[in-house]
Amino acid sequence: MAKKITEHKDKLGRILNINDFVAYPSSNSLEFGKVVKLNKKMVGVWPVIAGKWRTKNINKYSNDLVLLDGPDITMYLLRESTK
Repeated sequence: MAKKITEHKDKLGRILNINDFVAYPSSNSLEFGKVVKLNKKMVGVWPVIAGKWRTKNINKYSNDLVLLDGPDITMYLLRESTK
């Protein structure tokens, strides 16, 4: 029997899926990342910083995440790549 996939919702109540881009808190700042895994209780997020991917997956509770639209993350990556 196939595993039942847990449905996770962000802070605004929108459903999160694998490959979605999200914003999440880290220390005293706001970071951006890509959803790579949906665990039973937490969401696996792959952080992106200044257009470069980190090498470690971070687990966050879904109510700590906010789903981002495509244009939001695209503008961030373009702006950070010119610095």
